Amino acid sequence: MHFVVHTPMLAPVVLAAMHGTTDFAYPLYRLLPYVSILWWPDALPVTPLFLCGSIVHFGRDVGKCNSCTMHLMFILSLVFGLEDEAFAAFSVYFCLVHTPLHYRRHLDVWRYPLVATTLCALVLLCIQPLPQEVVLTEWMQRLVIAHIVCDEWSLVSNMTL
Repeated sequence: MHFVVHTPMLAPVVLAAMHGTTDFAYPLYRLLPYVSILWWPDALPVTPLFLCGSIVHFGRDVGKCNSCTMHLMFILSLVFGLEDEAFAAFSVYFCLVHTPLHYRRHLDVWRYPLVATTLCALVLLCIQPLPQEVVLTEWMQRLVIAHIVCDEWSLVSNMTL
């Protein structure tokens, strides 16, 4: 399943998404979840796992109950055809709450997202005008799932760099 939204807020969301590059600060074997981008078992439904992972991941920011409530609101918005509004609310949360808190949890690995965000910003400057439509494909959902697994692995194992 994929989602299509229309947004003028693509640039901030793409730049905030670079927070996932903190994963590359960990040992190589810790990046194994990224294999799921290329190979995904047919028996595993991508979108439900994406949503469950997102609930857990954002639960680190706002608590499990608040994360469940927020995701329920996103899902209800989709059901009622308010995809663009749901994505706008998500974008504000993602850029202003999740990403800063994620960086705070990974203070020692700021160099990876700094480099990735700089490169991404340079690419975004070259793409004018920016697309106003975002398609969240299953491939992109797999990427997010891989990031969540890496991040949870690092937080649960209390690995220090």
